[in-house]
Amino acid sequence: MPVYRGGSPEDVVGKRPIPDEEIWKYLALVGEGLRHLHNNSVLHRDLKPGNVLLGPTPYDLVITDFGLAKVVPAGQTARSDLGTPGAKAPEVHEGREY
Repeated sequence: MPVYRGGSPEDVVGKRPIPDEEIWKYLALVGEGLRHLHNNSVLHRDLKPGNVLLGPTPYDLVITDFGLAKVVPAGQTARSDLGTPGAKAPEVHEGREY
């Protein structure tokens, strides 16, 4: 298993200026990771900067902490109040299915 010693985005913010282009690339990578999870019927349910770790090379990251994750078969939805306050998706705050 690889070791990600780069910390999370929370650890990097404030230590150095991060160019917009770099931020957009990382957001795209997180989006690709979420697409992979959703294509495999996995809902993370606690995605936040602290649950993304940066790798040793540029644009190497991993989504972590699947403690609240749920497998939801295709065509089904979920509803819960789980997640970190302040990082929950709007549909979770509103009590809607997702």
